[in-house]
Amino acid sequence: MLAHLHEHSGKITRLASHSAHDYIASASVDKSVKIWSSSLLQNQSQPASMSLDTFRYSHPINSCSFMGDRGNHLVMACADASLQLFDIERKHLIKSVQLNRQQEGPITDLYSFEHLIYALTHHSSVFCYDLRVAPKKGRNAIDLSSVWQHRVKNSYGLITSFCIDSSNQQWMLLTASSATTKNMLLWDLRFAGLEVATWSHPSDRIIPLRSWHLSNHRVITNCTRESELSLWDISSQSRSDVLWPSVETPLVYKNEIVSSAVAPSLTDREDIIFSGDSEGSLRAWNLSTPSASTYLCGPYRRHLPILESISDLQQIKTPMIYYKQIKCQDNALKIHVEDRSQLLTQTDGSEEQQMTSLSGGGGQQKLLHVPEAHWDGITDLISLWPDLLISSGREGVIKLWKVC
Repeated sequence: MLAHLHEHSGKITRLASHSAHDYIASASVDKSVKIWSSSLLQNQSQPASMSLDTFRYSHPINSCSFMGDRGNHLVMACADASLQLFDIERKHLIKSVQLNRQQEGPITDLYSFEHLIYALTHHSSVFCYDLRVAPKKGRNAIDLSSVWQHRVKNSYGLITSFCIDSSNQQWMLLTASSATTKNMLLWDLRFAGLEVATWSHPSDRIIPLRSWHLSNHRVITNCTRESELSLWDISSQSRSDVLWPSVETPLVYKNEIVSSAVAPSLTDREDIIFSGDSEGSLRAWNLSTPSASTYLCGPYRRHLPILESISDLQQIKTPMIYYKQIKCQDNALKIHVEDRSQLLTQTDGSEEQQMTSLSGGGGQQKLLHVPEAHWDGITDLISLWPDLLISSGREGVIKLWKVC
């Protein structure tokens, strides 16, 4: 871990990276968005890392994104059903758009690409805004005009998330809360959000909550149980891989644990996906070599052993968590399974032993190391360059990791 940042006083809802990866932004329910320098965060010679700027608003911020020709604008999705557009160089508000809060609810998520903003509301409406539309007042003014909007049919339930083809901006995938009708919707953005396909998750016991775009016309979705992640081929609407970190039998859905954050690695060497869940676990899934997948940190690697001296750090061993791949459905579906059985057996009662050791009357002071893991659920992940990963948590903490 390279940096531990705790300036937010509430849950961090979303992270965003600048197109050049020079800056990152963090949105929070504490009604602020903070701007950070990614290069300064890596500078080990600095005694402390601090945010560069803070933009405050009167309501919690649900999402944020950089936009504009040079990425010098920051757009925020707010809980009062408004979009706020800031100039981060001049540090002032450029434009504010207010939706009907009673009809639309808060804006829950957004994506932006240069001049376009796509916004999703709680009541399942999608708005597309274009900064290039000529303003009604003044030649140099910036206007946010909706070029199209759609309200999703009530039969799908509430729209829980959307993601967009970041390479060409040609399609949008939406996930819905319905377990009885189709809960995956594919729209063609070349025709102003035309619905072209719908399909469902195979299980009616789960609801997809978030979605992320991957390369090569693939998306990944999470669900409400077992921290499952599913990889889908958009062209065929078929599921190719399942990431299964649960101790339950694969594809058996019982426990409400959610993989709440996903970030694909930017390395070209291997097909790696990072995931964070509602328990605070951070994992690296290697799709090419499943046995090389790794449990990075979390409840099963929260505290390092209690040591007598600093020199004993060399004796620390990796937790006994293993990964394997099984195939089913005529080898068409690959399930990547996490095996924690040996870890659970060997660490039974370890927390109690550690507490006894700390409170005991020994004559020698023990060395207790600060945990690396998030203490609460992970809310978002972003990859910066091939070797850097940034995570955010419900406790308001941002962590910077070197992963290669």
